Amino acid sequence: MIVVDTSTIIKGFIAHYREPKFIVDKIVDGTFRLAMTEEMAKELQMAVLATAITYGKSPKPFLRHVASFIYHAKNVPSLTNFTSCAESKRQHVYRMRD
Repeated sequence: MIVVDTSTIIKGFIAHYREPKFIVDKIVDGTFRLAMTEEMAKELQMAVLATAITYGKSPKPFLRHVASFIYHAKNVPSLTNFTSCAESKRQHVYRMRD
């Protein structure tokens, strides 16, 4: 299970940056499973919609993928402990605003 920043998903979908696209492709094929709060799910939907419109692309295919991501994601509480993080080896606690 992984937590992926909204900007990483957008860069993978719309801009096709190499590393973010790899992560998005692994989410699509089921290799990676997202963990997200309800707030994160709402933010992802709104950010993808706004970015697609800004770039003049139809938001429908992107929102279909996002809907699938959210449906298959592990819903985690707003206060969640993660024992590993790509940025550091120490334990992180992410506090999400309600």
